[in-house]
Amino acid sequence: IQLKPAFHAVHLDFKNMHNMLDREAACQGLAAASVGPRSILQGFFAEYRHKGDILAGHGNLLPFGSSTGGNQGDPRMTVVASYAILPVVKWLDAGLRKLGGFAVFISDDGYAVGPGPSIYPLIAEFRTRAKAMFNLDCVPSKCTAYVSDLTHDCPERPVDLPLSGFTDSL
Repeated sequence: IQLKPAFHAVHLDFKNMHNMLDREAACQGLAAASVGPRSILQGFFAEYRHKGDILAGHGNLLPFGSSTGGNQGDPRMTVVASYAILPVVKWLDAGLRKLGGFAVFISDDGYAVGPGPSIYPLIAEFRTRAKAMFNLDCVPSKCTAYVSDLTHDCPERPVDLPLSGFTDSL
């Protein structure tokens, strides 16, 4: 932002990604990966092919199981989630690169960077695609647009894009 003052960097955070991620989509993302996470896929499938138990507190199990996401604290979920959302992240990155920007994500946290107001329609479409493909949505209180000048560089907040606000990056 210091090098390109017209750019905005928008931090995006998916809500409960590790819990809410569609397992079938996650397995498809791992299977389609060109780098070799096959052993992760085998372990993930072996553990998560059946509905998992849900604790209600005090060691009591609920009478139904979960068919989405993985166990909290499972280190494989970061890798699984990253591969699962890779197609929509690549789509966002390609669109932003046409504008001179980029997108980068690590699991449920990412940044969309590009010139001012023109990146917001791409981010809104990215959210729509992530919701449709993976049942994921952003946490408004954790999504912030970083800009170089709050007095001149803030577009009106898009109605369909959850942002906690705009922050001066300098």
